[in-house]
Amino acid sequence: MSWTLLAMKKCAHFAQECQDQEIRQLIDQTGQMHLRHYNMLLQQLMTNNRQGMQQVPQSAGQTASQQPSDFQKTGYPPLM
Repeated sequence: MSWTLLAMKKCAHFAQECQDQEIRQLIDQTGQMHLRHYNMLLQQLMTNNRQGMQQVPQSAGQTASQQPSDFQKTGYPPLM
């Protein structure tokens, strides 16, 4: 993803430096294509991350917090 973002930034830079209007427009279009690809990849990763997080069991964390700790049972902190 960083390569796609870098390509978009380079296109923006070189489009500003370019004197020929046609070439500037082509470089701008190429930069916009890289930006679209970056956004598509980001959206896909966010969707997959949300789906993955929904599959993480929620009861494991709740069960551990509901059980008394070793300190609560014995009055002493756990040995390390």
